[in-house]
This record gives sequence, structure tokens and C-alpha cells, in this order.
Amino acid sequence: MEFRKLIGYRIWGIPAGLLARYLWGLLSLFALLMIFTAAVGHGIRLKYEVMVFFGDCALIVAPVFLLPRRWRWTAVIPVALLALYLTASEIYYRYWGDFLPLTSIFTSASWNGFVAGSIPGMFSLTDGVILLIPVVYGFVVRMLGKAEAGGSAGKPDASFRRRGVAFFVSVVFWALTFACGLLQHRGYLRSIDADSSPGAVVASRLRSSSSLYGNWQSGLPIYFYLEIKNLFDRGSRLQLTEEERAFVDRVLRVRKREELTFTPPINRSKNLIFIIVESLNADIVGKKYAGRSVTPLLDSLLRMPGTVAALNIKAQIGAGGSSDGQLIYNTGLLPVYHGCTAQLYASSSTFPSLAKTLGKKAAREYIVEEGRVWFHTATSKAYGYDRLNDAARLDSLGIEPADLGGDRAVFTMALTELPALPQPFLAEIVTLSMHFPYEDPGVPRQEWIEALTGIGTSERNYLQMTSYFDRELGRFLRGLKEKGLYDNSVIVIASDHDQLYRDVTDVASSQNVSPIVFMALNTGMTERIVRPAWQMDVYPTVLDLMGYDGDGYRGIGHSLMAAGGETDSVSVEDCRRASDLIIRSDFFGSGVGGF
Repeated sequence: MEFRKLIGYRIWGIPAGLLARYLWGLLSLFALLMIFTAAVGHGIRLKYEVMVFFGDCALIVAPVFLLPRRWRWTAVIPVALLALYLTASEIYYRYWGDFLPLTSIFTSASWNGFVAGSIPGMFSLTDGVILLIPVVYGFVVRMLGKAEAGGSAGKPDASFRRRGVAFFVSVVFWALTFACGLLQHRGYLRSIDADSSPGAVVASRLRSSSSLYGNWQSGLPIYFYLEIKNLFDRGSRLQLTEEERAFVDRVLRVRKREELTFTPPINRSKNLIFIIVESLNADIVGKKYAGRSVTPLLDSLLRMPGTVAALNIKAQIGAGGSSDGQLIYNTGLLPVYHGCTAQLYASSSTFPSLAKTLGKKAAREYIVEEGRVWFHTATSKAYGYDRLNDAARLDSLGIEPADLGGDRAVFTMALTELPALPQPFLAEIVTLSMHFPYEDPGVPRQEWIEALTGIGTSERNYLQMTSYFDRELGRFLRGLKEKGLYDNSVIVIASDHDQLYRDVTDVASSQNVSPIVFMALNTGMTERIVRPAWQMDVYPTVLDLMGYDGDGYRGIGHSLMAAGGETDSVSVEDCRRASDLIIRSDFFGSGVGGF
């Protein structure tokens, strides 16, 4: 039987060609969702992913029944858009451990050369398969259209009433699968003794989870409803309930003053130079390749009198990535549960900060890229810096990162200006050469690293950039001594975040890659802290090292110089929840903050 005649047949008055478009679209969407869910390392369960996603697919493709013939090719559009989003989200997941927020997609500052340069190295075979699915579906739709043009010429379309019934059946099918998902979720709530009333079950599905994957489990329509809601709600202020305000107050009171196990040095009159290092894993410090260390300077600094160091700190960044590291170090707060904190709140929030608390005579920030990248322009102002020196300042000084490498460029810019600043000052310097994929074109390659065997390209590039940073840090410290600034400065070196550098396609091992580095030089005391700590603990530690003894806000973490730890009455999750409430309610700028 000819294909053209076959698709002209009608089932309950609806042409087989129309039904074929619907079924192919449904299966294409379902394949996308299953492949993606498996690719990001989450299990596929019959009663959740299979059932709920199948109903979602039926709903998303259902509008094809309502379209006139000439517009039915548009059934390809939702499949193609979802494929693009899932591909981007899978790449994002490998790097950050969560799905790609829509707020990041629709913010121009999220898209820059560093992001574009990272994509090729993160692309996998799975991504190619996901992108191929809408292409295949588009080919099928085109073939169906051609066949209909020849075999159904002159034949009337199915009545709108019959097509409307088909659409309605699809919606009912989705509603049934969604209801079954709610029943499953109700059982889960009962198992943990949570409120399992119908209203509570529905509300829990319509409320953002602490990770976008939690929203993903609620099904595609709910997931995108929450993401679109967040897209339009960004920057809006949360009104705290009495219980939430009391909870935040309790967390802050616990952290307000802690009993110190070390006698803090008196560094109030010193400068603070805070160097935030891109992608510096603690496990690379002192590690030997062919009998040689990649970080000989950092190794020596660890042994130097006056150094306080901790190499067992766990990163706590979220969707904002690098900008979240700067948030944590500058404010002692953790990023919000959803979206990029710097993007959503930096322009409209009152943040406590090192710059404001220490009250130095000048506060400057130095970066190598444009101020709009990673939202530096907004965050620099929000954190209390009186000037941001970025790529435009490099141009005015005639410093070319493409020739020197990004790290030497930013260190050179800082050394040019710091001697002229009134002392004591605060200077934050952000390095970038170690940004994935570790290919700063201005960095000279070390021959001994190039000659190493048994390592992949990604690891070799990471070693080259780490070695380069170590050398440039040494050059910077020598410059501070030559200009008479070193002895009167506490120099903090802290990793922005951890980074997988051996196999970027290994999703399972990309989580909790390595502890990160905290090191403070010229502090007046020598201490190596080996116990586990958190990135949020750096802020109060720096306050203690700088001799701050005020009763104001001290961050939500534990000072590394304080007694206690994770055994106290405030858990790490309490800290994260309190931080989320503080930022989203503008706690310190709304008049409800107690400091």
C-alpha cells in the first residue's frame, strides 16, 4: 500500500498523518527526557519519570490537534527548544551540579567569551544524540507534509470538534499522570511524617525545591512554571514570617561572638589584600608530577612563619558559580537556593561585607575582564568597593592580557595602583587564567609539563595554568615587598571554587571534586588547620585575623580560629536556609535586621 494512501486513512475521523505527527512528537519528547535524566546521573523510576514524563509529553504535543494543516509543522518547535535547553542544561550540570536556570539564559552578562570557550570541552556524545532527535522529528514532519500534499489533496481536514476532543483526551491523560504523581508524593510525605493533606501535597509541588532537580521531579509543566515565575520574580523581596525572622535572628546570634581557641593578632592597621583564585583545588598544592611540584611557591608559603592555612575547605557555590565565591568571601553569606544571587539581587540589596565592616581608607577591586561579566559592576558596588578596575583600566594602562596572560595582567594593574592608595586599604584581586578550559593564550607553556606522560589534555592544561598562577603570585608578592607594602599587609589567598580537571565528562565524579584552599600570609601567627571546614567559614576567620572585635554581623559560618564546628546548634543547612532568607528579604536593608 502506498505511503500517501496510508496516511490519508482516518481513525475516528482524524487523518493518520495528523496522528503520526502527534505520536512522533510525543515519542521524541519522551526520548529527550529519558536520555537527559539518565545522562545527568539520576535514576529512571517507572512511577515518577516514566509515567509523569509520558503524560507531560502528551500535553506538550497536544496543541498540534488544534492547528490548521499549514501550521502543523510547528510541532517541531517545542521539541527543538527543549532539546536546546536540555543540551545546555546537561553541559551546565557537569560543571555546576544543577540544571541551567532560565534566569541565566535570559541575562546577557551570563554569556561571554569564557562561557563560549568552555562549551566545546564539555560537549559529549549524549548532547549530540539529544540535538539529533528534533532533526529526525523535523525530517519525519516534512515527509508527512509532502505525503499529505500528494495523497490528501482536496480531502477535507478532520472537523475542529473531533480534533478538539483529541486535544482534550491528551489533557485528561496528562491530568491522570500528574494525579498519580501527586499520590506517589503524598506517600513519600507520609513516610517522613510531613503534612500529607491534599493541599500540602499540591503546594509542595508548586513550591521551588532547594535544587532545580527537585523541581524537575514534579514534571515538565511545573518545572517551567516555577522557572518562568522565578524569571519574572527575580529581585522581588520576600516578606519574612515571624517564624522565619526568629530563625534568622537565632542563627545570627549564635555566630555573633564565638570563643576563640587562638589569640588573634592585632592587624587592624594593616592592609588586607584578598586574592580570589579561579578553580584552585587544594589537592594540587604540593602534588608531585615527575618529582616536581606544580605549586612550589604555594608549598613554601604553607611552611612560612606567619601563615594561617586550611586546605580542607568545602566549596559552597551554587548557580552563580564564580560570582557566588566572591559573594561568600565578601559577605559571609551563601547563595540563594535558586538562580544566580549576583544577577538577581546585587543591584537591589544591602549586603554586610568585609569592606563595610573593616572600614579601610580605600577599597578597590581588580579584575581582568569587563565589569559586566559575572555581574562585577553590580557586586563591586554592593559589597562596598569604591572603585572597580576592569578591562577598561587595563587598556588605559597599556596592559595587554593577550600578551602577558590574564593573571600577570591583573597583578600588574594592582601593583600599579596600590602604592598610591591611602593605607590601610582593602584590595580584592580576582584571577582568571585557571578558568576552564585552562587555555589562556598569553601564558607561556612549561616544557617539563608538556613532556609529562600519562595525563590527558585537560589535566595538562590545568597544570600549565596552575603553574603560571603560582609563578605570577610570586612575582606579585615580590612587587609588594619592593614597593614597601608587604610587611604592612595581610594577604589572603582563597580558591573561588573547586574544579574537575581530569575528565570533564564524568558527571558522577564532578561533584565534591576536591577541598579548596584558604591561606593567609603575614598574619602574626602560624597555624595549619586540618579539620574540615566550609567556604562560609572564611569570612569570620578573616575578621578575626584582621583584629575585628566588634559585636556586629560576623557571617553565618564558623571562624577557623573559634571552638565548636558542626556540632553546635546551627547546622550547615540552617546556615544555607538563613542566608537564603536574608538575601531574598533584603534583611539588612529592610529595617528588620538586628545589626
